[in-house]
Amino acid sequence: QYFPQGQMNLARFYELQGETDRAIEAYELTLERDPYFNPARMNLAYLYNERGRNARAEELLRTVVEQEPEFGQAYYSLALLLAEMDRLNEALNYFEQAAELLPEQHRILYNLAVAYQTLSRFEESEQAYLRVIEAVPDDPDYRYGLITLYMQHRQSERALEHAERLDQLVPNNPQIRQLIESIRRENL
Repeated sequence: QYFPQGQMNLARFYELQGETDRAIEAYELTLERDPYFNPARMNLAYLYNERGRNARAEELLRTVVEQEPEFGQAYYSLALLLAEMDRLNEALNYFEQAAELLPEQHRILYNLAVAYQTLSRFEESEQAYLRVIEAVPDDPDYRYGLITLYMQHRQSERALEHAERLDQLVPNNPQIRQLIESIRRENL
């Protein structure tokens, strides 16, 4: 298998067969033959992450970002990896870049909102939640995230407004009804 694409196909075959070690070897060989073949580098990073070799996965993803600065998925993958490694402050920049490069992938913006929320950056978190809700108003996860943010910051009226909208989106859900009652009790 001289051509990198053929070597990558072999790596994918091994991966699908559950032969991770052989897949890793084949991906590494692909990159030896073509150091700019980033689809192989992305797949290899995922395999190393699955194996808990996150330093190597990070190195691979950083190389993709350097080589292809417009490839949003690389930024997103690196952000998720850094967040998994409890390096959320560092991950923020990559979430932001990914959200800018891939505006149609709303989950990125949601993860950015959660990252800001986790770091107690209320305004940025609220703005990210509102942007994703504006883009996808019928997704209950996004609205629930915003409700949680408002409740954490004791903004019951805003939380209640979004909880009632959530109740319209997902009618007859007892957990949402309990959430609304809980917010109302807190507001008394």
